[in-house]
Amino acid sequence: MASKTPPKKPVYPKQEPPRRPKPARPVYPPGAGAQRAPRRPAEKRLIFDYDKEMARMAAHTQTGQTAAPFVNLAPPVPEDTPSVQNGLAAGAGRPERERREAPPGELFRAAPPQAGRKPAERPTASRRTEALPPLEIPRPAPPNRPPQGHTAPGGKRPPRPPQAGQRKKTKKRRPPKQPPRPLTPRELRRRRIRRAALAGLLAVILLGIGLWASAKVLFKISEIVVETPEGEVRYDTSQITAAFGHVQGENLFGFRGKETQQNIAAALPYLEDVRIRRQLPDTVIITVTPAVEASVVESALGWAVLSQSYKVLRLEAGPPEELVRINGVQAEAPAPGQPLKLTEEDKLPLLQTLLEKTAAQGLVPINEIDLSNTLEISFLYQGRIRIVLGTSNDLDYKLKWAWRMVTPGETSDSLNESDRGTLDVSARGEDGLGRARWRAGIL
Repeated sequence: MASKTPPKKPVYPKQEPPRRPKPARPVYPPGAGAQRAPRRPAEKRLIFDYDKEMARMAAHTQTGQTAAPFVNLAPPVPEDTPSVQNGLAAGAGRPERERREAPPGELFRAAPPQAGRKPAERPTASRRTEALPPLEIPRPAPPNRPPQGHTAPGGKRPPRPPQAGQRKKTKKRRPPKQPPRPLTPRELRRRRIRRAALAGLLAVILLGIGLWASAKVLFKISEIVVETPEGEVRYDTSQITAAFGHVQGENLFGFRGKETQQNIAAALPYLEDVRIRRQLPDTVIITVTPAVEASVVESALGWAVLSQSYKVLRLEAGPPEELVRINGVQAEAPAPGQPLKLTEEDKLPLLQTLLEKTAAQGLVPINEIDLSNTLEISFLYQGRIRIVLGTSNDLDYKLKWAWRMVTPGETSDSLNESDRGTLDVSARGEDGLGRARWRAGIL
């Protein structure tokens, strides 16, 4: 796994390290390469034979004569030759000590030939045939390292010596920290507000934790009170307390109010509404509202009796005559204490709207509602007049016009209390006003 390289720190213009100036390139004068002396030919070079020179010097030493500093075995070369003037090739084979001790005029001049001695032949190769001993290069001794897996006294490994060609690691210098910028009055004010808000939030959290801990330990249920402000209910206090599910001695905040209310309403169907309040330090108050039977709807299990909030109260084999009978719809798996569900879900909002608006308009009592066809909605009023509304469009206007027709004395064409038949208020005239059609004797 590749190691992650740390991000580079930004370098500000004031902290940028100075750059080293590059060395200037050398400038040569024109024609500098042409001033170099040409190489001498091979036949004009000075030849120095080490063996011959050493033998000659030894012979002179035995005879007591002073040896000439250098004997040139090659033919003489004129002094105006460029190589002689340069002075490099002529004295290349002369020993260093003799060249230092020789007079300046004889340093680069060849010795004169001796009398009675033949000029030496030019050797084709060196006469030295002895093999030189091999060159022994001393190797540095290995550093004293402890064996692998061991540490030096003190639990730390000794530092490794730097190896050849390895650069010593130097710690990068961090740029000096800049002093913080002084804050403006606006920034100081914001900082104070932020600190105060954080302190207040911390205090609220600590207070809440303290209250929760004290509530767990201190507040216990010692009394359960049942209130019925709207009259008597079918259940006594013991049944409601048993449906509550919490006994005395439990924690006052050990239950959820909304969830407990729903459980009580489901267990006791004839309770329309249930409210639970906590009264410190140790009392629970349960306020209940009785349910009233309002309508009945058919289902596969029988006729389901509904409350005003469309809650299933009980199941009956036949429809009770005193309740509003809803035709054209069917309840889906009704159960006491549960809300009503229809097989056709879009008809439930229409049913709720129709019952609410007829009660608000004063068209009560209603004996029957027919929702078989949503384009021909109708209901039976007082058991003697069937009012046809048509669609649900302009429902307020149609119900108001029907109320004026069935209420004696509202209009000149109002029906009497003994009339029986069908009143159709679904049509309108060319002027936009409602047109009522009355058919006597037909329901």
